[in-house]
Amino acid sequence: MRSKKLSCMLASVLSAAAVLSAMPLTASAVEPVPSDPQDFYYEEPVGSSDWVIYTEGDAPSLSRDVKMAFSEAAASYNGGKVEPVLLYATGIVSGVNYSFIIREYNDDGTAVLKEAVIYDPNHVNSTQRTGKARFSLISDFDPEDYQKNSGYHLPEEPTVGGSGMERFSACDLPEDVDSVFSQATDEIEDLTYQPVAYLGTKTTDEGTLYAVMCCKYNPYEELSDRFLDVVTILKGTDGTCSVKYSYSIYGKRYKFPNQFKNLCSFDKITIYKGQAVRVNLAASGGTGDYQYTVAYRKMNTGKWIEKTYDSSTTSVLIKPSAVCTYEVTATVYDGKSERSLFTYVWVNEKLVNTTTVSDSTIRKGQTVTVNCSSTGGSGAKKYAVYYKKKNSSTWNVAQKFSKNTNVSIKPLAATDYDICVKVQDDHGLVIKNYYSVSVKK
Repeated sequence: MRSKKLSCMLASVLSAAAVLSAMPLTASAVEPVPSDPQDFYYEEPVGSSDWVIYTEGDAPSLSRDVKMAFSEAAASYNGGKVEPVLLYATGIVSGVNYSFIIREYNDDGTAVLKEAVIYDPNHVNSTQRTGKARFSLISDFDPEDYQKNSGYHLPEEPTVGGSGMERFSACDLPEDVDSVFSQATDEIEDLTYQPVAYLGTKTTDEGTLYAVMCCKYNPYEELSDRFLDVVTILKGTDGTCSVKYSYSIYGKRYKFPNQFKNLCSFDKITIYKGQAVRVNLAASGGTGDYQYTVAYRKMNTGKWIEKTYDSSTTSVLIKPSAVCTYEVTATVYDGKSERSLFTYVWVNEKLVNTTTVSDSTIRKGQTVTVNCSSTGGSGAKKYAVYYKKKNSSTWNVAQKFSKNTNVSIKPLAATDYDICVKVQDDHGLVIKNYYSVSVKK
């Protein structure tokens, strides 16, 4: 029986060989056969590899409530080991919905990405947990999907309710990825891609693709919409780096509160002893329920003089008494946080212009000498001298600001003249005096 089967098999093989020998030979019909068995090897075609999901990054910082919810949901999950990659939205319902990107591990240690929603029946910050959190939605998350979709479009007006988008902290990218990401995004104007999670890499026939999840916004708009984008960076085979794709998986349009700003100001920072500094109290953004504190002290003495004012006060005066340098702060508190404004105030002895003129009456053709002098003020003084006919509005410059203290003026007409002398100290304080000179024929 075995001989009969063998005979039939040999006949079939010989018949097939005869048919093949009668066929015309073409390039597609015949493949070269390696002469050495060691020449056989398998190489994955360029461009067909899967995403290699990054698994070495630090876990995101989660609050106690969110950690508890994730731990409970993971304990009841029937798949592989899961861990959070990014929490991107929180929605308050009869409990709380947390929207995550997570990693799920395979038996071989590799990982895949999932998009997941965890429902926690307990309220935020509740001390009593009445039920355990669970996954209410879990689905595959492939970065490739978000290279091909049409993006996430926000409605024209803010929607009521729904999930609130998280405020993200920038993540640290691996050194090689950070270099590629920076080269690709640094030159983009009016748009910021803040990396919040590195997803993975993929090899293609164009080069290497890096998938980075980013918070996208316009840094020059206080009310800018925020989007959560999968940004794919291509490092081409020629070494150039560029944004290949950028599509949003989540966004939120709502009125962001104005940034909390301290708008206080000081009317002057150099004064004479006995003068006061006006501190204008103003702020914007935040809660709007402002409380102001104005404080000052002699520099480096450690003892502050301070007073607090409510939002109905728009300005206050402070009057430092000593001739020295003071530190001054104006702080605004909105019930949640505070913003401070700091300056130095220089208090000087009163600057007095003691300039004299040589004569109050002269003959035409004679000169009058202006002897510039002063007391008080700060540092070296400079003097400027001007003159004009009494009935004129145009001043002539006899000397611009200079350390020179003697200036001669020779009026050309027989009439009355005005002379103005300005003294300026090194903090910019200016005191001016006026003098009259009558020129006779």
